[in-house]
Amino acid sequence: RHENVCGDNWFGMNEKSLQSFANLDAEQIVYASFAEGLSKIPFCVVIDNEWKSVVISIRGTLSLEDAVTDVSLSPISLEECGDRCGFDGR
Repeated sequence: RHENVCGDNWFGMNEKSLQSFANLDAEQIVYASFAEGLSKIPFCVVIDNEWKSVVISIRGTLSLEDAVTDVSLSPISLEECGDRCGFDGR
């Protein structure tokens, strides 16, 4: 079990599934949070060596608790950040 993975079960099955499904080595997982529940959003940050990229993946709605979290969010504009960083923040 790695310190950069949180919210996994005792057997580390979520991390193992992520590695298998995405064809990743443990070293490629920069951070992963598998925590679930109200206001918790499971996500991971991994390194794609082939594309020389950092990939951020956010899991979609899977449960009723996820749906409640989805509808309770307040969207914000990223236009200012987009102007500074070179992307369309609308």
